[in-house]
Amino acid sequence: SNGSGSRSHCGDKAFYDFVQQNNLIDIGFQGSLYTWRRGFLFERLDKVLASYE
Repeated sequence: SNGSGSRSHCGDKAFYDFVQQNNLIDIGFQGSLYTWRRGFLFERLDKVLASYE
């Protein structure tokens, strides 16, 4: 994210923990780096995760 930094990162840690606990991998993407923008705030709103199973 490229914002003001005012939001809590608690959800980010919970998401990271979930990904690690379930042995998921981010399979990446093609295309634009960001999928949403408002003013000077840019975010990537989609993420694709997969497991090796």
